[in-house]
Amino acid sequence: MKTLLAVMVGGLIPALVYGQATVAGKWETGEPAARDRTAMELKVNGKSLSGTVMVCGGSFPIEDGKVVDKNTVSFAWTTACPPEGRQIHRSATGKLNGDQLTLTNKGLIVDQNQPFDDSMTLKREK
Repeated sequence: MKTLLAVMVGGLIPALVYGQATVAGKWETGEPAARDRTAMELKVNGKSLSGTVMVCGGSFPIEDGKVVDKNTVSFAWTTACPPEGRQIHRSATGKLNGDQLTLTNKGLIVDQNQPFDDSMTLKREK
């Protein structure tokens, strides 16, 4: 019985440690007072990713969020930033490396039908 319990606990510990290497949590690009700061709160449920992007003084939901593998996610979000209220749509692929999440974005300024590419690196909030 003790051997069975040891095997069960021994198998559970790596699963718990592996589960901690996740994008779930709070992320930010800069100081809280910075004008161009982007913050995200990400939630993982199996292979689904959800959450919120905070930028331009607003909060915007994550759309089509997926956990591709333990270090890669994909998702989209649409913002409406002042002063023009211009809608900007981004589709991102994120790569997790320790406490950094690097996003490669394909974007579109909706009212101008103008595509763009950019990237950003977010750090996990402590």
